[in-house]
Amino acid sequence: MPRRYVNPALALAVAVSLSPAPASAEGCVMDAWERMLAPGFQQHELVERIATDRGPVVVLGFTPLKGEHAKLWIFLLDDGTCFTHAVVAGSYEATTLMARQTGRIGPDARLYHFDLYTGDSHATLGFRETPPGYEEAKRIALEALR
Repeated sequence: MPRRYVNPALALAVAVSLSPAPASAEGCVMDAWERMLAPGFQQHELVERIATDRGPVVVLGFTPLKGEHAKLWIFLLDDGTCFTHAVVAGSYEATTLMARQTGRIGPDARLYHFDLYTGDSHATLGFRETPPGYEEAKRIALEALR
């Protein structure tokens, strides 16, 4: 079967939909969650490729932290045809706004999160009030992708 996304950065750049689409037959996370996983206004670069028992994990880093769905890192599990799972370490505007309104964080602070996306589901893995370091983000992502 031909590879769906040859270049991970290109895979993110093709994300243009306004809402998640139904999962594709292949279960490709980029088909189902384009809006949430797209780079938006952020620049991105390949951080590393990690070999796992389930397949390689491609890690992209993002700067600067801005936009509706701002990301620090995204960890993409590759099954050889497409990315089937993604873990995002980031800070979304909506959750940050709610945390400010409820007093959880100050008016200039951000709320950070870890989210797991699959072809047909989304799960929040946790929130924090400070940005995670890369090694912590990597540990959480690889545990979620096992």
